[in-house]
Amino acid sequence: MPDAHHSCETFAADCPQMQMLCGTFTSDKWSFQPLTVVLHGRSGDGKSAWARRILLHWARGKIYPGIFSYVFFLDARDIPSRRKSSLEELISREWPDSPVPMKKIMSQPERLLFVVDGFDDLDIALEDADMNICADWAVKQPRSVLMCSLLKKVLLPESSLIVTVRHMGMEKLKSMLISPHYLFIKGISIERRIQLFLEHIMNEDQKIQVLRAVLDNHVLIDRCQLSFMRWLICQALELQMASGKSLPPTCQILTGLYTTFVVHQLTPREVSERCLSPEEKVVLKGLCRMAAEGVWTMKFVFYSDDLGVHGLTEPELSTSKLRRIILLRDGLEERYFTFLHLSLQEFCAALYYILEGLETEWDPHALCLENMKSLKELKKIGFNIHLLQMKRFLFGLMNKEVVKALEDMLGYPVALVVRRVLLHWVSLLGQRADATSPLDFLDSFYCLFETQDEEFVCLALTSFREVRLTMNRPMDLMVTSFCLQHCQRLQKIRMEVREIFPEDETKVWPILPQGMETKPLVTEWWENLCSVLSTHPSLQQLDFSGSILNEWALRTLCIKLRQPTCKIQKLM
Repeated sequence: MPDAHHSCETFAADCPQMQMLCGTFTSDKWSFQPLTVVLHGRSGDGKSAWARRILLHWARGKIYPGIFSYVFFLDARDIPSRRKSSLEELISREWPDSPVPMKKIMSQPERLLFVVDGFDDLDIALEDADMNICADWAVKQPRSVLMCSLLKKVLLPESSLIVTVRHMGMEKLKSMLISPHYLFIKGISIERRIQLFLEHIMNEDQKIQVLRAVLDNHVLIDRCQLSFMRWLICQALELQMASGKSLPPTCQILTGLYTTFVVHQLTPREVSERCLSPEEKVVLKGLCRMAAEGVWTMKFVFYSDDLGVHGLTEPELSTSKLRRIILLRDGLEERYFTFLHLSLQEFCAALYYILEGLETEWDPHALCLENMKSLKELKKIGFNIHLLQMKRFLFGLMNKEVVKALEDMLGYPVALVVRRVLLHWVSLLGQRADATSPLDFLDSFYCLFETQDEEFVCLALTSFREVRLTMNRPMDLMVTSFCLQHCQRLQKIRMEVREIFPEDETKVWPILPQGMETKPLVTEWWENLCSVLSTHPSLQQLDFSGSILNEWALRTLCIKLRQPTCKIQKLM
């Protein structure tokens, strides 16, 4: 095996991104040899591309030579969990026109590698994972049982596994695995993302404006991993500018971009038809309802029977208007639908609660929290990681301009019944500040920032007397400033600011093309935050202990706090 490992390392020298995978199935210095490797990361960071690349490079003899005799690629989206089959039949799909040498394959299970792409898309209930397992590869079982058995090392325990999963599916996956090795997939570099992002902007005069709008916005930059998302963001930005709107210092609310994009896709261009037809509205509501149920249950692949539950048909979802939102794909056995990106499903899920309100018959995952008494219950419903972006979109849909765009598309006023629920979410955090984590405080600030509605934000923060925040990214400063200036009864702040300042605040971004240089907005945002703190009417105690501030940031803070408007009595 040393020769095989050396060959793999030689290949990795020419392809550095593969280097971390080359030694994953060999013993480490403690003689631990994992049989399961998990590739995890955010949606769109290239995990599926990595999985397919592993298969390709193994076939070419460039990775794991001499270690595996057979490698099987199992696309979770193409494994309907309700169907029954044996592992033998599942594998046999790879040889549709010839006899499968099954006995030969199974004679050396230690030389088998299964690449399971998209664990999040496997419809596996945790109770199934605990109770229904199968050790016989020739016995027919529901495919969810087969996949559970494979992952839990009950079926072919000597074989090796590579599993891809989004962050939101990590906890569920961890509960099923035995001694896995985890590898984080970072995606393409910021430099490359910006380079590719600029290629989507045709108007040279707009490049600087658009670039400045997104450069310091990690929410947008993080989404620029996929070509489709770069295209979506650029198109939405250009549509906003074409309508005569000037872009803010940063493209502030993600919900506004998605609304612009979705309305542009769905609304007819003809002047005589400014809104959707009654039939199209019914389809949109059904689509959004399916999206909502999918987000709550972490279901991202929809088959024909899923469509029927929500009153949808395949032809309705295959129209030209919807092809940029949800896509029909051909599987090995049956066709299925997926949203073009998880974030589009999350947006449509949030939109469902606006289209239908809370007064509906279909309500398996009620948003109404009137009877909620504990923060523990609140976190269970509203702060699970897989609900995070849907929740932020919900707040963003309270924005007045977004509401107007939706009303123009629908042709009738939108009743924001969900508004009171969102206010309750945030106010409960303020009432139980001692039990609220800094992460939850910051998340609620991002939610409120999405609204860009000062009246709404003031009302939501009425109960806040104390907040604790940890800030790791420049945009955290801007979001915090926006909320603190509308939190008029606040008395105590504990703020831990990490290393987010440039060494030289006068330097421009070093990664931009020549002639397009612009200064990072972090300096402007820090000055604004310091101003908000020094002019706050009720703030009495400010705790910066644990913060890492450079000389310029500390000097700026001190200058602002010396102003006669500052009401702070205790500084730590």
